[in-house]
Amino acid sequence: MDKNVDKKNQRRYENFLLFNARSLKATVEEKVSGLPHVVKVTKLDLFIDYMHEYKPTIAVVVESWLNANISDDDLLIADYQSPLRKDRAGMTGGGILVYVRNNLPCKRLVELEDQLYETIFFSVTFPTNKTFVISACYRPDWVDVTASTNHLEKSLFEIRTKATYKFTNIVILGDFNAHCYEWCETKSSTSEGKHFHEFDILPTKDNISDVNKVIVLPKLYSKCDHDVVQISYSFLNTPIREYKWCIYDYRLTNWDLFRQELSNIDWFGLIHRLTLHDIVAAIENKISEIAYLVTPHKYITVRSNDKPWFTDKLRNMSKIKHDLYIIKCQQKTYTAEKEYMQASKKFEQECRREKKSYYRKLSTDMNTSSKRNKQIFLCINSPK
Repeated sequence: MDKNVDKKNQRRYENFLLFNARSLKATVEEKVSGLPHVVKVTKLDLFIDYMHEYKPTIAVVVESWLNANISDDDLLIADYQSPLRKDRAGMTGGGILVYVRNNLPCKRLVELEDQLYETIFFSVTFPTNKTFVISACYRPDWVDVTASTNHLEKSLFEIRTKATYKFTNIVILGDFNAHCYEWCETKSSTSEGKHFHEFDILPTKDNISDVNKVIVLPKLYSKCDHDVVQISYSFLNTPIREYKWCIYDYRLTNWDLFRQELSNIDWFGLIHRLTLHDIVAAIENKISEIAYLVTPHKYITVRSNDKPWFTDKLRNMSKIKHDLYIIKCQQKTYTAEKEYMQASKKFEQECRREKKSYYRKLSTDMNTSSKRNKQIFLCINSPK
């Protein structure tokens, strides 16, 4: 049984781990279980034991302090894929390392990254076929916070508006060297923290995922100056289904060839001694075989979470709404708030209209297809 699934509540739980290492290969003196004295071990050795104990789904390490002299083979952890990494170029410090469990399809999205900023973008598909786009980030205190958040905004906009990105959730994990009171009320916002705000992503607001809890785990070692944070993510355990459909273009069908193929069949021999049910099935299968041969067709894959009604017009409206949201957060005026709310309402209305229009057209096409089926029946029964 999968321990990450709560069958009673039909929810699945995935744990993400975040750790600021300040040099993963550095040596520390630590008391090890079973030995009477302290020993010198690397933080990486302790981190590997930590991973085996807590078994996170995904682990993000910032300030890895790695370089080209350290190979990926030196960083492997059992049950996890070869880590995604981004080392700081030209100077010591910084860097990001990401571990993803072996059983999860993972793809790095390099096109969303920028060499000027320490970020790694990647997508992970979970057993329920939900796909998360995840950003692992580290912002050193000497990197301009406005430029850093603008980079994230730009990447998020790319994810939200380009049809090439298929996702159900967006998650950002990292150390921003900033404190935001709106997120955590332990202390006032720092000047850097005031630059951060909730990203408004309306197209995914209808998802059923949420952060279940955030806890601080025991320190990696006794003198560690950064806590390890675990984020538990939960979502309804409803798998996304895929269906393969064969689409026929009957307008380009060679009907003369269709009739010819039908006339070549020994129908009596086909249905001889069959039950009525089997006769119907045999005739249907034979007609389908001929239609497949004489009618142009293609296969498509349809997912239960697809939004084929989300048009370029809606993407453009989403961009406008997003820009107005940024202005609202920056200016905090009545006018900016009003303009954003109007754009948001208009966008939601257009989403409903496009969705209704799409499925109405689909219904019409299906009715037209039924008429075509009647035409095929007439072709079969028409005198030669």
